[in-house]
Amino acid sequence: MQRTASLRQSGDKPNGGQPGHEGQTLSATDAPERIETHEADTCAHCQASLAAIASVGYEARQVFDMPAVRIEGTAHRAEIKICPACGHARKGRFPASVRQAVQDGPMVHTWASYLTNQYPMPVERTTEICEDVVQHRVSEGTVLQASEQWDRCIAPSTEAGERAVARR
Repeated sequence: MQRTASLRQSGDKPNGGQPGHEGQTLSATDAPERIETHEADTCAHCQASLAAIASVGYEARQVFDMPAVRIEGTAHRAEIKICPACGHARKGRFPASVRQAVQDGPMVHTWASYLTNQYPMPVERTTEICEDVVQHRVSEGTVLQASEQWDRCIAPSTEAGERAVARR
């Protein structure tokens, strides 16, 4: 079977790193988050069991990978207690950010505003990406609300920048 020829034109530069270009090499870490030991359970030569034999050393390799992104639900419960002195009920307070029975949290809002503002992306596409990545459908209203909050947060910086440009 004949190989297909590449249509790519060869360049003027030699293969590999170019002179003057700083290379970038991964370095092993002294404190990895996880260590997986791969046991040598049988002898490759005679098939004898090595299960009860102590190891004399290790060959080490490291893999850097991104953790799975997943949605995480937190149940907030405000306890209710009855005062033994007067009999009145007292309920604990929810954090100020927990205003509804079910809602999206601050990181959902952060990602939604980031995707729609940093990478000008339609609101509908942002909701699809959230569902694809973390299997959680964010409403279009939540995405719009997050973008409005982001606009309010950066307004002082935006106004300062506009004033600086206007003075020039």
